[in-house]
Amino acid sequence: MEIQITCQHPMKNIDPVKVRMKLKRILKDLEYHDGELSLLFTDDKHIAELNHKFLKREGPTNVLAFPMRDDDHGGPETPMLGDIVISVDA
Repeated sequence: MEIQITCQHPMKNIDPVKVRMKLKRILKDLEYHDGELSLLFTDDKHIAELNHKFLKREGPTNVLAFPMRDDDHGGPETPMLGDIVISVDA
């Protein structure tokens, strides 16, 4: 499982090693053994911009998820699970 972790928050310091270890444990428990996942830690301003751009909603939110797989609906499988954006301010 490949996990890309990016922290774009100007004030918060996220430990990517700890986050990656915990996330790998969660994904293993969910039986996701293969694939890729992208995780972005950001601030309220940036997540509000993404919320407006992709979901046409105003204001910040805690989490945005952009799944790439459609396993439950018989859709095509891709190694990319998706992107998760987390506002550290929320």
